[in-house]
Amino acid sequence: MEAEVDFDGLVDLLVRSEELPEKVLPLLSDLDHDRSRLLNENWSRVPEGTRLTLVSEAALLAENEVGYSFEQLMVGALEDSNRETRKQAAAALIEATSRHAASRLSRVLQEDEEPSVRCAAASALAGFVGDWATSRSHVEALAGILDGLRDAAIADSSVEVRARALVSAAGSNEGWVAPVLEESYYGDDRVLRLAAVEAMGQTCDDRWLEYLFEQLESDDSDFRTESAAAIGELGLAEGLQALASAVEDETPEVSEVALLSIVAIGGSVAMEVLTDLRADLPANIGGALLDAAMQEVEEGFLSSEGQEPG
Repeated sequence: MEAEVDFDGLVDLLVRSEELPEKVLPLLSDLDHDRSRLLNENWSRVPEGTRLTLVSEAALLAENEVGYSFEQLMVGALEDSNRETRKQAAAALIEATSRHAASRLSRVLQEDEEPSVRCAAASALAGFVGDWATSRSHVEALAGILDGLRDAAIADSSVEVRARALVSAAGSNEGWVAPVLEESYYGDDRVLRLAAVEAMGQTCDDRWLEYLFEQLESDDSDFRTESAAAIGELGLAEGLQALASAVEDETPEVSEVALLSIVAIGGSVAMEVLTDLRADLPANIGGALLDAAMQEVEEGFLSSEGQEPG
């Protein structure tokens, strides 16, 4: 049996430490209500550098190791006086699931004075929109999130925040999303135009395919890359031939993303497209890479048919 952790002593150790003590992080995972409250009450007493290191290291541990959750820690850190700590805490909540975390991120999006922090909060809210809109759960809480994202997408003083808010809300297909998306697409601001292309991939709406096909022909490789990714996110077989052409793009990133999108769409048509590419191998794509893509599509296709890949 594990020894009971002296959490009061642990918090006191953090308060007295100019550097993050060893082996502390795992003890701050999955905090219950009382421990979370105690840490929050003493958070401002922890040295600023230790707080930032704690948040960044906890985010890294949760990303790389299964079984760690620092949601309570990150929600508390959204109140930090240091903007970098708040930004990293908001970004780390991208896989959070609680209504409390969603509510706090929404408040940060609406109230934080630092654009980079609001931007991170807007991005993190995408997970809640995707999960709750799909499951049709937490209807009232979701409506509040979408109201905040709408206000940010339309009126935030930062272009970057408007861009992230639009992308995060796109999967909801709320009535305001399409007009704002189209306005951003045809606008003059490059950041918003790129965000509009990215957002199209989150909508599950085939009306945007023609826009994405248009951007695959753009002189700007960033737009070609983003449109190739968005076609893959839409997951429609109608986009496969355009992606096949994009695999031959002179810019490696465009080519690679197009190939990944073909794999993501999958199915028998994707296999036909890859087979054609393999027969007439593009100069910028190695045969081994195409073979790996074909194998992945085949395994996914056979799995969906209830067969064992052989």
